[in-house]
Amino acid sequence: MVDTRTKIIELEQMRERLLAPAPPRLLVLGHFDPVVYTNAARMRQLAAEYGPLAVCITSPVDPLLPARARAELAAALDCTDFVTIADHGDTAILTSIPGLTVIDESHDDLRRREALMTLVRERQKA
Repeated sequence: MVDTRTKIIELEQMRERLLAPAPPRLLVLGHFDPVVYTNAARMRQLAAEYGPLAVCITSPVDPLLPARARAELAAALDCTDFVTIADHGDTAILTSIPGLTVIDESHDDLRRREALMTLVRERQKA
């Protein structure tokens, strides 16, 4: 059994991995707060198109979970190769890498979180 937490690396290590000759060619930015089925489905869709993924965890204004917990959840997805945590402003060190495709899922993650919170509120009223 593999400890997926070993996929979580420092920001500079992520940069080095993305600059390597055969790195993941897609970087996904997102909050993953929390990881829900639609996150996993989207990640599988992206991996089918691009191959193994690099993920950079950013934080919304008022996160439900700590960044480390969200990174561990993202790392548990079998389609992710590496995960790092960064402030949204610090992501330029990664997003400026030539030849790297970057997809920012942050806004979709906020919609996913709101949908989950709405469902929980509705269930609590029942």
